[in-house]
Amino acid sequence: MKLLIHELASLAYVSVRTLHYYDEIGLLKPSEISSSGYRYYCEDDVKRLKKILYYKELDLPLREIKRLIDSSLSDSDTLKRHKLLLELKRERLNKIINSLEENIKGEGTMSFDEFDMKKIDDAMSQYSNEVTSRWNNTSEYKESSKRTQNYTAEKWKKIKSEDDEIIFTFASLINTVVTEDKAKETVKRWQDHISRYYYPCSDEILSSLGAMYVADERFIATLDRFKKGTALYMSEAITSYVKNK
Repeated sequence: MKLLIHELASLAYVSVRTLHYYDEIGLLKPSEISSSGYRYYCEDDVKRLKKILYYKELDLPLREIKRLIDSSLSDSDTLKRHKLLLELKRERLNKIINSLEENIKGEGTMSFDEFDMKKIDDAMSQYSNEVTSRWNNTSEYKESSKRTQNYTAEKWKKIKSEDDEIIFTFASLINTVVTEDKAKETVKRWQDHISRYYYPCSDEILSSLGAMYVADERFIATLDRFKKGTALYMSEAITSYVKNK
């Protein structure tokens, strides 16, 4: 399947301008751009757009949507979560409709329970926490703990210096397209750095890390110290690197 941008817009009932914006912010990038500048979307892109629109129904900000879609949860888990969240939203809307009907009949109460977002907020929080908890239970996390426990202060100082230098390079590339050679070289350096000092970093693990960099607020805060948007850029650069390898 290959769809031009106007064909996908028509299929999904969104505007071409919306798809251009999703491309700009890294939420939905076309799989292929021809030499003449035509954008082509494949089946995986269409599936991703559908996930985006599911989350849009929950009125989530686009950054949050990207964070959730790029998480390491399987498609099956993601779709089940979509269903749960939409059911919670439907339950809330039904309560609001019932409250309106009661008020129309003059039977309204002073309760505001129908506007309660706690169930939806709790479900979203649980979803976000799953991304981090899954990583904490991996063999790579355990290998990292085992390897690093005997590092001296001098060794940690050297590693931290290399950490900062590579992340600073990512920060300096924020306005560079992630498919540029410099971005790809920096991702490779980061992958090699992790393998050298922490644990074997396969492409699969690297992808999971990229997702976690925008799924965990602690990572966002740490990486964005170098420059706002660094965490998001690293995540997008890693995704592009692995996808186009």
